[in-house]
Amino acid sequence: MPLSLDARMQMIGPISQDHAEAARPTVGAWAVRAENLAAFCNRTLSPETSPITAFVSSEVLWRKPS
Repeated sequence: MPLSLDARMQMIGPISQDHAEAARPTVGAWAVRAENLAAFCNRTLSPETSPITAFVSSEVLWRKPS
């Protein structure tokens, strides 16, 4: 169950209303990206592979010197 935007904003911690309004669009955009990534991982990774394992493995391959 995805977190609401308000719940995500509360997790940031106590910030001013001005800062909260400035951060809200970015937090919302990152929430959409996180939900899309979770859906992708659930569709494509086996139950034995955690998303962090897949990420680290891809980073190792990407950063490998040629």
